[in-house]
Amino acid sequence: MDSERRNDWIGLAVLTFGGIVIFSFLYYANLWAKRPETYSADPGREKIVLAREEGRTIGAEKIIYKGLAEKGQFTMAVVLLKMDPEYLYIHRIPIRKAKEGFSLVGHRFELISAGRSRIRLWYIKEAPVLAEAENGRPENAPWLGPKDAWGP
Repeated sequence: MDSERRNDWIGLAVLTFGGIVIFSFLYYANLWAKRPETYSADPGREKIVLAREEGRTIGAEKIIYKGLAEKGQFTMAVVLLKMDPEYLYIHRIPIRKAKEGFSLVGHRFELISAGRSRIRLWYIKEAPVLAEAENGRPENAPWLGPKDAWGP
């Protein structure tokens, strides 16, 4: 009788442990699947994923991925929406240099990966530069008193 009871507890413990493992796996797989591909934990960087011939508007410009070019390069097109919205400015960028960072129309990017059908980039958001006022400190900065408040 005791051996049957012991076997029941072992079976129940194994079943419970297996259920917890399966539930945890399914929970985290679902969480990972719902996370967008453009997720970035760094607020100073935004992940951009573009399919071939797909564009993304950044400020007053639109960047379009045109695909891979020869000799280890990829092609990006830039449209200046305010100045010339009908014309594409084509840029061929070497993949090796792009991984270190590159600039398009004043915006900074770093290449994650480039393929025939898709490109992944980090868009580096720049902190706005505060304009200098006449007194030599930024306009929006709080006044902290004179520089010589604590002595010479």
